[in-house]
Amino acid sequence: MKKIISVFVFLFVCTISLNAQEKNSDAIKVKAKNELAQLAKVVQLDNETAINIGNLLESKHKLLAENLSEDRKAIVAKEISLKLKGILTPEQLQAVEAKPELMKKLCN
Repeated sequence: MKKIISVFVFLFVCTISLNAQEKNSDAIKVKAKNELAQLAKVVQLDNETAINIGNLLESKHKLLAENLSEDRKAIVAKEISLKLKGILTPEQLQAVEAKPELMKKLCN
């Protein structure tokens, strides 16, 4: 009887944990989509570029959701900045860099 109750409690705890992770994942996707929408207001993005940048922003938010030191956060921001510069065309990059608050938001 104790084993059966233990199994049910274990399953309940796993279900709660999985549910919490799904909510966190949804929040990350929403943040990434919001930032992508702000970027799309400034520059015209084709479908492939939008997907690549969306994936980049999702990975950024997943990394920043972890407890990282300030040094590690700075490294992540620099990596995101370099990857954005690689994805965007020179004209798009110039338009984004003309709005430093947007560039900062995309990278940090």
